[in-house]
Amino acid sequence: MMEDRNHEITEYLQREDVQARIHQSIHRGRSEASVTISNAARLFGFTENQLRDWDEKGLLKPQRPPLEFTQDGKNTKRRQYAPAELDKLAVIRELMDKGFSPGTIPPNIDELWKEINAAGNQGNYLKQINGKYTEHLPIDRRIEYANETLFYRFYALHALRLSLTLICEEMPDAVSGLVLPFHAKNSSVSTLNPENFPNLGESLIGWLDSNNTFYVLLDSAPSFEHPSDFRIHLLQATKNITSFEDVPKDNTLIVLQRRAKPLALSVSVVETVQRLLEPLYEHLQDYRNYFAHGLREIVYPSTDFNNSTSLSETILNHLANMVVQLGGKSQKIAGQDRWRFCCILLPNNPLLPMQQRWLVVRAQSKAGPHTLGVTLVSPEKSVISLSLRAFQSGHIMYRSDISIEDATIFDREVEGPIHSAIAVPVEGEDGSAIAVIYVVSDETEAFPEADQRLLRMIGRMIEELLLTFRIRQEVVTKLTNIMTRPRVVDSLFTDFYSENRFTYDVE
Repeated sequence: MMEDRNHEITEYLQREDVQARIHQSIHRGRSEASVTISNAARLFGFTENQLRDWDEKGLLKPQRPPLEFTQDGKNTKRRQYAPAELDKLAVIRELMDKGFSPGTIPPNIDELWKEINAAGNQGNYLKQINGKYTEHLPIDRRIEYANETLFYRFYALHALRLSLTLICEEMPDAVSGLVLPFHAKNSSVSTLNPENFPNLGESLIGWLDSNNTFYVLLDSAPSFEHPSDFRIHLLQATKNITSFEDVPKDNTLIVLQRRAKPLALSVSVVETVQRLLEPLYEHLQDYRNYFAHGLREIVYPSTDFNNSTSLSETILNHLANMVVQLGGKSQKIAGQDRWRFCCILLPNNPLLPMQQRWLVVRAQSKAGPHTLGVTLVSPEKSVISLSLRAFQSGHIMYRSDISIEDATIFDREVEGPIHSAIAVPVEGEDGSAIAVIYVVSDETEAFPEADQRLLRMIGRMIEELLLTFRIRQEVVTKLTNIMTRPRVVDSLFTDFYSENRFTYDVE
């Protein structure tokens, strides 16, 4: 029986994704060198009692310094965990997260792990992940790596920021935070006490300062210099609505200043925030690569969609894929996405009157059938299409049950048989639409009001992205004018004499 269990553990530890997580934990643990029992427990999300119990059973072998006692008989020396024991704790943490109980983990698990690495798995992983920042990389490879992580950093920042701003909208200028613990079992009622916050272990944190500056942090044991300045809340509706479950559906914690007004969250706010954060929880372990130790390139995306060569944009395409993921899986067909595909359409010429602008498909999810930069929705040929009507009216256009004869689907031959579709306008600075999110489903009534709220939040991400692109393009236009005419700032006055010139002529 034990041999079968060891074989199961060996097979699990040979998986590439498992080795990736273990090596990240090892890297984090070794950065601490030799640590005390309390720090070892904190690093890997265990309790000190668990470590003492495993020590007695021979699963761990910490160093035991010579005993020194105080006058009242207390031992001043504590167990010390060397790097080798920290490596073992990283493996144990991974196995327990998978569902292995401590009793099924053999005492020689460290030797088992070394044998697996001796087969070359460790070297392969280090080249794929850690090698990106421990070995020298060519510039083009570093650019490729930066682009790989760009969207995930973008989504984490914006999902956390929008969620926290929505939660604290009635608390202007309040310092606040969202904390997503890596290990679910560490999030408990006891962590609602700020003094116990380090017990959460490794966590992804979004933090909003009083001046609206936002930060995303990865912390192995979050804590406060002055814990009494803060209070902690679970992410749950605080109004007495009988249709809502009192038990939180995830482990998210809300941090507020103690002097802030009482927190009151509606069901719609909580549900929207939970859905925005759900992709972060699904890939939480991966965020060690995006926010922990490693290469730190500064990426400055600035796509110009008016340039004919800019047919696609990385972040927008990833956002289209994220929309499909946020839609969840179908309850009617196992394994199938509830939403088939998503497109993001932008106007071809924002200088034309609203009614004359064409829409161009600039991004789409993997299953999208259109051609980026080529597929057009024309006001001359597709005036009643959902996407164009949403763009022109500034209202969501939704068809919950689409018939074969429904003319609002502008390219039925390409999109095939669909049963519901929605077009969500993306609001710009002046209130008019600057883009449209178009999503279709093989199911009827696939976009209830809760989904519409979620798509509007994604629209805010797209709005900020497009406005950022535009501003970044503007600040680098006509730089040669600074070289040739440094004194002229407003080009409208190029041919007029300045006050400086007048003064010079008088003198």
